[in-house]
Amino acid sequence: MAKEYTVSQLNAYLSGMFADDFLLGNITIVGEVSNYRGRVYGNGIYFDLKDEKSIIKCRIFDLGMTPLPAGFKDGSKVVIRGKVRIYEAAGYYQLVCSQVSNVGLGKLYEDFLKLKEELSQMGLFEAEYKRELPSFVRRVGLITAKDSQAEKDFLKNALARDPYIDITVCYATMQGSSAVSSVVSALKSLESKNLDAIVIARGGGSFEDLNCFNDRELAYVVFDYPVPVVSAIGHEGDYTILDYVADLRVSTPTAAAVAVTRDVLDMKRTLDDLLMSLKEAFTSYYDRRREKLENMREKLESSHPGRILEKRETELVNLHDRLEGSLNIYMIGVEKELNRHAGVLEALSPMKKLGLGYSVVTKDNKVISSIHDVASGDDVVIDVSDGCITASVKSVGER
Repeated sequence: MAKEYTVSQLNAYLSGMFADDFLLGNITIVGEVSNYRGRVYGNGIYFDLKDEKSIIKCRIFDLGMTPLPAGFKDGSKVVIRGKVRIYEAAGYYQLVCSQVSNVGLGKLYEDFLKLKEELSQMGLFEAEYKRELPSFVRRVGLITAKDSQAEKDFLKNALARDPYIDITVCYATMQGSSAVSSVVSALKSLESKNLDAIVIARGGGSFEDLNCFNDRELAYVVFDYPVPVVSAIGHEGDYTILDYVADLRVSTPTAAAVAVTRDVLDMKRTLDDLLMSLKEAFTSYYDRRREKLENMREKLESSHPGRILEKRETELVNLHDRLEGSLNIYMIGVEKELNRHAGVLEALSPMKKLGLGYSVVTKDNKVISSIHDVASGDDVVIDVSDGCITASVKSVGER
């Protein structure tokens, strides 16, 4: 079964398709105004645009941003630039207008489209030729009308974001027949200033007011310019040849100031964060190196010849003490054993027997242990405890 959608879902889907369509996002339509009658709702107006066969609803949200040409009324022949969008609540599409001009401008607009197509075919609008602004713009040139609101807006916002930026202002005529030569002259005079970027700025206006920036010579000069050029002409819906050929197009002078400057406070916060990260990284690196050096020092000290000799000397002293202790213990044991044997020997000693009154009789240094060892008349020696007695045997007899 096919999926079912609500009306809101369908309108939302169509709205997305319209918003993503390149042609519908910036389209120019010629027609006749109808159903206007000067009706204004808030700061916006509604009217229809028609030709012989069809009609489309039109809306201007802000008359301050999209002024109407003189004599605008039902029946006026106009050229409208804008974008086609779906009004989801009611389910119809409408032309949201960004610029409205009398049809008398048709020739000017036709020339604009012709030049735009020609320069586009030559590649002047290609993205590959667009130069990026430097990361840090230190010197910028501003081409604008003297004492204009564009000048005030740019200087105020640029200096508020970066008080140290060097701004060279070159005044030029920004409207009318002399505007092209004036702007080109300003661009050439700024070439020798060693600038990082150029901003060409003026406020919004009608198609006629801005038509001076739809010029071939100006497009060539900007395309070949040695540094990036920022176009800040008119409002969001105002497009000129200068916008297409410039390296960067912004909608207002204030937006140009933001584009070419870095917020000093943001930069300071970023630098503070980077400094903190650097300190932490250095501290961590220092601690690791110190720990490694300490380990190496301990290894070197443990391997130092003096430390090795000291260790060996300590080991020898300990060994000597152990040997001496062991020898003392051994000698004590030997002494005890000798004393024991001495006691046994003493108990078995003939001298001890002699001390008890016994004697030892020898003949010719031989102990006489039997009557058969002597004969009458033999001389014998009788050993007693305190000396010896020499005697002669008178007789020998058995017991």
